[in-house]
Parts: sequence; structure tokens; C-alpha cells
Amino acid sequence: AHPALTGDLAFRTALHRALPRGSMAGALDTPAMPTVRAFPDGASALTDDDRLGNLEQARGVFPAAKVQPFAPLRLVVIIDESRPEHRELAERVVRTLDKLGLQAGVESLRATEFARRKKQGACDFYIDHVAIGGPSPDLVAMSAGALLGLTGKLVSVAAVERQLERDRTVLPLVHRGFELHRRNDLRGWYFLSRMPNRA
Repeated sequence: AHPALTGDLAFRTALHRALPRGSMAGALDTPAMPTVRAFPDGASALTDDDRLGNLEQARGVFPAAKVQPFAPLRLVVIIDESRPEHRELAERVVRTLDKLGLQAGVESLRATEFARRKKQGACDFYIDHVAIGGPSPDLVAMSAGALLGLTGKLVSVAAVERQLERDRTVLPLVHRGFELHRRNDLRGWYFLSRMPNRA
């Protein structure tokens, strides 16, 4: 881990602005929408810069002179090997870091090792997901708030959004939904179940 770099708000903001979230959504096998917010209802509000990434803006926030001391380092993005779809997201983060002048690679780990290193901060970045128990804004706020270290009954959508904006410790990439289909060419009921998740 390299906290001197990843702990820098300017660097995290630069990466946030440089990520091409539009192509990330298309890389997943499941239906997905790119996002810069913790909540699905904000996914449709993406600007072109959000979808394509804006390297010029990113370099304005974290210029080459600030990148240079970290250029020899090799940053690490870890993923859970049981979620192979996360590799594509991780590799796109690596490519974005390369465009910013930084070296990085992906490490695929067993679930227990992934959880240990994530908890201990023994990595520079990780790709993970938040499973949400339903579409209620309160449930979404509680799930996203837990990821950001916010606890208590008063965790709200607004509080989570403020925390994301303030410290960029989590960079939302996509919202996705897993769909369960049952045949609808037979007499009876047709069910469609959607479980929102965030990577």
C-alpha cells in the first residue's frame, strides 16, 4: 500500500475524474449503468466527462509534477477471484492510472485473503460490490453508508453523498442488476426480480 499517494484527496479526485465509467458498464456481463454516485437514481445524470473520463481535468487536479515522485511505484488493485467480472473493471482502473503516469497491476485473491487485505488496507485499491436488500432509499443509504464507515439510524442518502464528495475514499463505478426470468409463454404468472448492486 502507498498511503502517501492514495491518501491524497487531490489524487483520488483526479482518478475520479479520469475514469471512463461508460466503457466500464459495457464490460460487465450483467445489465449495468455507469455512475459517479452511490445511488441508482443518479446514474442517468452523468456528463460526457463522467462517461468518457477527462484526463485534462484530472491532470489539472494532480499534475505531472505531483505524479513524478510516485512514478517508480507499482500500485496494486485487488479483486476477489470468485468475481471474475471485477477483473475487467480493475484492468480499466489500471489503464486509467497508466494514462496518469502511474504503474499498477491486478491481483486476484481468494475471498478470505481479499477480505483480510481490504480490511487491513494492504492494497492500493480494491474492486468490490455492495449488495442492497431492496430498492428503498433507506436500505441503499444503510448499505452504502456501512461501506463508507457511516453508522447509526440517521444515515441518509444525503449523508452518504456528502461523504463521497468530501473524501472520495470510494469511487462508485457502476450500478448493476441481476435479473431472474421465468418463462412467460405459459399460462400463469411472470416474475421479474431485480437486486441492485454496486461495484
